[in-house]
Amino acid sequence: SRAEAERLAGFPLRLPATAGTPDELRVRTHLSTEVVSAVYIPSAALPDPGGSGVGMLLTEFRARVERELFAKVLGPSTTLEEVSVDGVTGYWLAGSPHEVVVKDVHGDVSRDTLRLAENTLLWQKGDVTYRIESALPRDEVLRIAASLR
Repeated sequence: SRAEAERLAGFPLRLPATAGTPDELRVRTHLSTEVVSAVYIPSAALPDPGGSGVGMLLTEFRARVERELFAKVLGPSTTLEEVSVDGVTGYWLAGSPHEVVVKDVHGDVSRDTLRLAENTLLWQKGDVTYRIESALPRDEVLRIAASLR
């Protein structure tokens, strides 16, 4: 349940009002912190990228996003675009598979690989980092991100 996921994570979850209730919430320890993944099964609104069985994956965890860190691990066919998400700077990564590099709760640099799609929206609000992976275009993912409550 959302309440149990929040208790385990130690922070309130923010879920998109425009995407409906997630089909599953997963909590795991990774990057020296609890990571919550909201899983949405494929639908007409959330196409399945490459047969993964997942239409959208929203991941939330305590960490800091620092552009200089993850920009260093992007391949030559991956683009990085700065975008505005809910009043803060975010990053739209598109193209070939990539890693996301963040500073965990202890200040240690950690790498986290792509889970679902080649296109990812990444941003930090307060001390929580958010990542949305899906086959949706950038503007639609930005709309979903702006609806997090």
